[in-house]
Amino acid sequence: MNKLICSLVVVASLIVMNDCMAQDSNVYEGINSDRPGQSFSASNLEKGQLSLQTGTFISLNKNVNPKYTSNAFVRYGLFNRLEVGFGSGYTRNIPLSGYKSDAIALLPTVSVRGQVLFENKYTPAVGLHLDYTNAVRFVKDDFAQRETFNIDSYQLRISLSKNLNENISVSTNISREVFGDGNLELPINYTFNLGYSHFNFGTFLEIYGAFQKNYVLGIEPNFSERMNNSTKRRLLNFDTGFWYQITQRTRLDITIGRNDGGYEKRFDRGQYFTDIGATILLR
Repeated sequence: MNKLICSLVVVASLIVMNDCMAQDSNVYEGINSDRPGQSFSASNLEKGQLSLQTGTFISLNKNVNPKYTSNAFVRYGLFNRLEVGFGSGYTRNIPLSGYKSDAIALLPTVSVRGQVLFENKYTPAVGLHLDYTNAVRFVKDDFAQRETFNIDSYQLRISLSKNLNENISVSTNISREVFGDGNLELPINYTFNLGYSHFNFGTFLEIYGAFQKNYVLGIEPNFSERMNNSTKRRLLNFDTGFWYQITQRTRLDITIGRNDGGYEKRFDRGQYFTDIGATILLR
């Protein structure tokens, strides 16, 4: 009798444990985020979903711009195939010689994202994104003279993503950015992201870069010692990171990597960096 009771207790415990694990697996589903990493998801938020993504980028190289970049972005699902987003950001640079301060404000960034194809057994999800950003740069020289530089930019991005199985996924982005004055433009940029997730955590490895050796620094003050207003692009950059979903609606992440600085970061050599942030599903 005791053996039968013990057997029933064990069976009941396994059933309860399996049920709890099934419930927990559902608890940690449902957060669609562009963090961590450089790649953007091809899948939109579901209709009526509202989420907040925020993070802080910090340079790990001494005396290399920028000091840090902070940003926040809100996404809202209008339909199952269409979402809109609104965000802002702030970059604090280490000023070059002859300047006391240097900062960039992104006021604002507006995004429209459409999902062209849903993922199925043989084809990836495909998304088309259009972003608009108004960047305003504020600098102050050693004589306390202020200068302001303003420029608009538009970026068109194609995103593809595919789940290879329950744990492994891949995504890739191709994008082109053009500046509002018609003269300045970035080359074609790419990303490739390989991700692994299990239960409430995940990790990824990513490469990204640009198919052009140089690009023009669009809102660079006319420093006398920088007559050639361009800098090198790296064809191959990398980053890796980790995310952990602590509740049904909250996910934290951290990224470390090396890049060439890109448009906003403004420096002439590669840097190591870390990016720490969170995604919160508000509704």
